[in-house]
Amino acid sequence: MRPHSDRTADALLNGCYPYSNIQIERLTSLTTGRSKMKRRNPVIGLAVLLLAIAIMAFAFLATVWVVVFFAPELAHGRPLDVPAVKIPTDPMPRTGLEVIPRAMVEIPKPVFRATSSTSAASGGWNSARVSWYGPSLYGNPTASGATLVQGMMNFAHRSMDFGTRIEFEYQGRTCVATCNDRGPFVGGRTFDLGPGTATALGFSGVGTVRYQILP
Repeated sequence: MRPHSDRTADALLNGCYPYSNIQIERLTSLTTGRSKMKRRNPVIGLAVLLLAIAIMAFAFLATVWVVVFFAPELAHGRPLDVPAVKIPTDPMPRTGLEVIPRAMVEIPKPVFRATSSTSAASGGWNSARVSWYGPSLYGNPTASGATLVQGMMNFAHRSMDFGTRIEFEYQGRTCVATCNDRGPFVGGRTFDLGPGTATALGFSGVGTVRYQILP
């Protein structure tokens, strides 16, 4: 059903509605006002659309201005300056308690002196305090590059040339061993006997042996 005001306006236009002149003028103005509002609606919609476009354009221009003046690196495609991260070359801090392999230790080169009045170069017998090593180091390289194995007839000295041959004597037992390692690293000792040398002499721990350098 149509609204009462519309039906009233139709009746006025057809001349079949008994109203006074004042009432007719009011109804006529009401009908005319609604028609004007209907004509104004497209204009209002267009104005709202133009206002929205203007706001979006202003926001875009403001964003471009901020990028150009406050972040030139981003505007020109250049990466930002990021401070380099320093990676420590030694990730494990040293405590001073690390075990250093025998071959990596820098060995001082003192002048070799015989422990007795007889010169070692003369081939005479001399006495020296010695120790021995072996089982816990099997498979490791010696200072000369040879791999330490069980039964190796060798000995270590601080400065003697590799390949030097010495005959050792201990409690009536004798054997010949070759220098191929550096040591000992404890004061008061002249030689470190290898595993085969110590076994051949029946030697263990720390003690005094007799020796002579072979030609």
